[in-house]
Amino acid sequence: MAEPIVIDQTLIEAPDFPRPLEWWQRFTPCWITPSLDSEGRVVMEPNGLLPNGRRLEMTPTRRRKDLAQYRRMLAEMRWYAPAVLPERGGDRG
Repeated sequence: MAEPIVIDQTLIEAPDFPRPLEWWQRFTPCWITPSLDSEGRVVMEPNGLLPNGRRLEMTPTRRRKDLAQYRRMLAEMRWYAPAVLPERGGDRG
């Protein structure tokens, strides 16, 4: 299964970081659910939610595609890109 996206906020070189979980919940697309791990890093997981309120089944393929799409979005944001931790590898689902 594809691994969640993990953001180490200490690597974000922008004002007012690290931010609380509530900020990430407000400014993350509806189809991604942010949470914090025990080290305070932001963990992004796809949830299948659509903007119209419908929810798609979260198959391994959908999960992999949603994570890849959000990883590409983050890579285009100059402050966040260095903070996105690389995948550890393993089963691709």
